[in-house]
Amino acid sequence: MKKIVIFCLLIVASFAAGAMITSGTGPVKTPQKVTGGLPAYSHIAPQLFNSALASGEYTLLDIRTAEEHQAGHLKNAKQIDYYQTQQFSDYLDTLDKNGKYLIYCRTGHRSGLALTIMQNKGFKNVSDMDGGYNAWLAENLAIEK
Repeated sequence: MKKIVIFCLLIVASFAAGAMITSGTGPVKTPQKVTGGLPAYSHIAPQLFNSALASGEYTLLDIRTAEEHQAGHLKNAKQIDYYQTQQFSDYLDTLDKNGKYLIYCRTGHRSGLALTIMQNKGFKNVSDMDGGYNAWLAENLAIEK
């Protein structure tokens, strides 16, 4: 009987691990690459985000509130508040859908949602920062106040 229970637990664990890998919600992520750049829609670590910024190929969007932005932000970030939903949507409509965008918020939650919104609006190349501004700070990367 113990062998059957252990066998069943192993099967369940295997399926759970496989779901984490294929859904991109677990520790292993396998995004599709875009020729010569980051994955088309991706969640990237702060160090890779910083490297992409340094390339000069991306427009940087800080989607936190104005108060959060004023407390500290990444250099050259354009602030647009995700919570101001109509203004946020209208602003996205003014952007080039073929441009390259890096987006961040405080923890990565809002930027993850915004990435999906931008994908649904037809943007071709958008990446957000895993862990958001908090992860950037934890890596001791440069900010402006």
